Amino acid sequence: PQTITDTINVGALPRVIAYDGTNSYVTNYYDGTVMVINPATNQVTDTITVGNGPSGIAYDGTNIYVTNYDDNTVTKLLPKGSWTTPP
Repeated sequence: PQTITDTINVGALPRVIAYDGTNSYVTNYYDGTVMVINPATNQVTDTITVGNGPSGIAYDGTNIYVTNYDDNTVTKLLPKGSWTTPP
């Protein structure tokens, strides 16, 4: 049998999750956000505002794509490890 090891609080109406090899990304339909989760600590490490009604997410090995149902758009993101910090 499966054992639940943790519960992670995310945004309103989480829909889908993707993994880029380092972080997990969860879409929150009602919030219009994607939350980044560190799977080693089970902590939310970032929240990204995307379009309205994010309901799908995919990682192609380079980019993360989020479908925004209510906007009829797709948001393209870089994985968290490739973000640059402004000087």
